[in-house]
Amino acid sequence: MASSAEFTTAARWLATSPIALNGRGGWCTLTPLARAPLAGRARHGMGLQSSYRRSRRPLHRGEERLGRIFPSPLRRPVHRGLRHRPSRRARRVRPADEAAGGVRPAGEESRRVVSARDREAASIARSGKRARRPGVRRNTARRPAVLAIPAIAGCRPPAQARSSRASTTPRRPRMTDRIDPFATAVDMLAALDRRDVSAVELLDIHRRRIERHNPTLNAIVEPDFDRARRDAEAADARRARGERAPLLGLPMTLKESINVRGLRTTCGMPAWKDYRSEHDAPIAARVKAAGAVVMAKTNVPQMLADWQSANPVHGRTCNPWNLACTPGGSTGGGSAALAAGLTPLEFGSDIGGSIRVPAVFCGIYGHRPSETAMPRSGQFPYPPMPNPAVVMGVQGPMARSAEDLALALDVAAGPEVGEDVAWRLALPAARHERLADFRVAILPPVDWVPLDAEIAASLDVVASRLAALGCRVKAAQPDTLGDHRKHYALYLTLLAAVVWSRAPADLRRARVEVLGTRDDEWSRAQRTGIESPAPDLFGWIAQREAYRAGWRAFFREWDVLLAPAYFAPAYPHHEVPWPGTPESIRRTLDVNGRPVLHELGLFYPSVATLAGQPATAFPVGLTRGGLPIGLQAIGPYLEDRTPLRFAALLSREIGGFRRPPGYE
Repeated sequence: MASSAEFTTAARWLATSPIALNGRGGWCTLTPLARAPLAGRARHGMGLQSSYRRSRRPLHRGEERLGRIFPSPLRRPVHRGLRHRPSRRARRVRPADEAAGGVRPAGEESRRVVSARDREAASIARSGKRARRPGVRRNTARRPAVLAIPAIAGCRPPAQARSSRASTTPRRPRMTDRIDPFATAVDMLAALDRRDVSAVELLDIHRRRIERHNPTLNAIVEPDFDRARRDAEAADARRARGERAPLLGLPMTLKESINVRGLRTTCGMPAWKDYRSEHDAPIAARVKAAGAVVMAKTNVPQMLADWQSANPVHGRTCNPWNLACTPGGSTGGGSAALAAGLTPLEFGSDIGGSIRVPAVFCGIYGHRPSETAMPRSGQFPYPPMPNPAVVMGVQGPMARSAEDLALALDVAAGPEVGEDVAWRLALPAARHERLADFRVAILPPVDWVPLDAEIAASLDVVASRLAALGCRVKAAQPDTLGDHRKHYALYLTLLAAVVWSRAPADLRRARVEVLGTRDDEWSRAQRTGIESPAPDLFGWIAQREAYRAGWRAFFREWDVLLAPAYFAPAYPHHEVPWPGTPESIRRTLDVNGRPVLHELGLFYPSVATLAGQPATAFPVGLTRGGLPIGLQAIGPYLEDRTPLRFAALLSREIGGFRRPPGYE
């Protein structure tokens, strides 16, 4: 057991050193009382992270001493038989200090306790002999020293820091396999540019993670590693020739419903389990043309019709934050893969929150583009050619940062196939580059739509933070939204018309009969959408345009509208009733301790969807139960860069993506 003098000396050293090794050979950050000079930290054996990671310098024998002062059953033996010599200045001993049994390094105020064993180790190092403990077989393998860090006031022991989900201090990235698998797509592309890693190596890193974690997550359902490796090799060859492209060599994934030539597209339907696309969707073609390496497709719910991602063909996808909960839907496989570090970039689709809801359930970023900013064709089961009748639906990116979303937008944005012969899309720049310049409206509470208390509190906290930073913040919404009832009813009517337009006639009739068993305004709106003739559709589209005009007037005064993306955090898995059964319209979710109709979850996504506004979903924190909380920033039509920039700037103030426990 360490003496009180040794404890005091070591605690003083810890308080003055901003960097220390944790119990697994990694780095942890301590809150320093006074930063020791750089040279002093090096003499203490605590080199900076960058130099340690770059050189992998093994520590000399004397650098074990802190571990001996605080012995730990988890502490492994420090290097034996290494020839590293302490620096000349570190070996200098003042006579007075030697008499006291200690060493004071030149230029340092703190005193290090040196035992007889330390002096013996230094003597062995100077003589060039290999240290050998009696009765222990010689082991010349070089392993990093492990220092046991005691719990002191103001510091959390490393084991606790790793297990705490509520920690707000960002951890240093673990640069395994030459690059952090949780790095942003922008950073991975920068590493490729610097030749720190090759496209083949980057693909292999993600493949190993998929092989390790996907058996429990089931996020990746249609891998294509052989072709991806050929594409990665081609990307490396292009870089060697000096060629450049926006996504050159970056591995990524696509939603299972987006067509990729040669891969299955089933939408989770057993009847389509053998269908293989013969062409690339426009989104797939554009990311490939930009140099991306499409390595796999990700899981979806059956017919893309749920906020869970489970189907009879591919099975169920789990949330990395809690395997008992849904990752969201319908791009749930993509959100789980991003959160677990299995892919750096994903493209999904959104008509009922299918990008934004999975994003907030898994603590990542997702962008629903303006309705005409990206091609909407190429998603099964719709025909491969553009279809103007498929209103409100879009395809868009998901990532671990808002900057990655902006990169993906630059690559994929543009007119539909056929229109790109003459049209060019020029999205305007973000309205502001400083967060304090944004005019932020907050969606007022809607009394007939419950909202989880922790999400509501997070919205209030973010609003207060924005006001403190200098933003103009006020509760406001477009006048045309009113109490939202007519708006939501029109959304449900159009959604039913679009979704059920390609369903078999017998299934449509069954759905109408089931909806007739529940007589309320929402079921009536859906029956209208399924049964009404085509002329009614044009009337509904005209009503959409009236709402769009209201949004234009609103955004003359405001830059973004901040709102929840969903009315609850991720919820536990449960069986999904078939749409033709009465149970399908009586599903409920628990919100604030009371059951709420499942379909009311469409309300917050519909606020942006009906008029085709862009919306960026982003994480803001965790619930008390350790599940992610997120919000959405709705922006002006075709000004997608404004909500994207807002989310990027806000993440610098409140924190952004954090990795779930157990996926380091």
